[in-house]
Amino acid sequence: MQSRPALTAALSGVELRRWYWTLAELTALARSMGVPVRGGKAALAERLAAALDG
Repeated sequence: MQSRPALTAALSGVELRRWYWTLAELTALARSMGVPVRGGKAALAERLAAALDG
């Protein structure tokens, strides 16, 4: 079994979607990347995945 990677801007969108992240973790990453944090967890995760994939 693989262990979950650290949640950083170096992840790909695929890796972000592969693992479970808390809303607090996603919000912290979004703020550090300048991604808007509005909306629910699913919307935030999709915005982050898009930003990570460039």
